[in-house]
Amino acid sequence: GGDSIRAVRLVGALRAAGYDVSIPDVFRLKTVAALAGLVAGQEHGGGPSLVVAVEPFALIGEGDRAALPAGVVDAYPLSLVQTGMLVEMLASEGE
Repeated sequence: GGDSIRAVRLVGALRAAGYDVSIPDVFRLKTVAALAGLVAGQEHGGGPSLVVAVEPFALIGEGDRAALPAGVVDAYPLSLVQTGMLVEMLASEGE
């Protein structure tokens, strides 16, 4: 049930932005990259493009980048949920 509800919300948002996407498209394509490939070639309703390339390290500050080990090719900030999961995992290691 949850996946179907998410698919309906996703298709609704894409259609509101002017893209022609169906619920079967979401289940057939299975990945964000495949779905992006579908909408990348479509004309849309005048809104901003949903497919935007982000340069490596563009989402973190210079201080965070300097703290990364050599050889890292990209990094992203953690969401609040990810941060909470990390805190819980580290806290449970000491038990």
